Amino acid sequence: MVWPSSERSFDFEGVSLSHQMAADSARGLLYPAGEAWLAAWRRKPSLQLYGDDGFHPSRIGTYLAALVMFEQITGRSPVGAPAVVDGIGAADLRILQESAAEANRNFARR
Repeated sequence: MVWPSSERSFDFEGVSLSHQMAADSARGLLYPAGEAWLAAWRRKPSLQLYGDDGFHPSRIGTYLAALVMFEQITGRSPVGAPAVVDGIGAADLRILQESAAEANRNFARR
């Protein structure tokens, strides 16, 4: 699951529902990266998850999406995962890790 462009940020719910229905229909996995973004913004609204073009993720947005996938692929919690992104403080890393875990807990299809 991705996220809408910043210009269409009002449509996170629609994007999420579309990806959930596709995963259910295909009996596939769902990596709820967009839901992780929302969880992160609930914790810290100032996180810059979008890149400069307003659609592709920034480095921390990419890290957050990777944490979602990490948990589902490895079966290990992303909380406490090693930091691989320079320039993110410990508090923000924890927010991203907890947000990925929350999104998987609430939206993943396994």
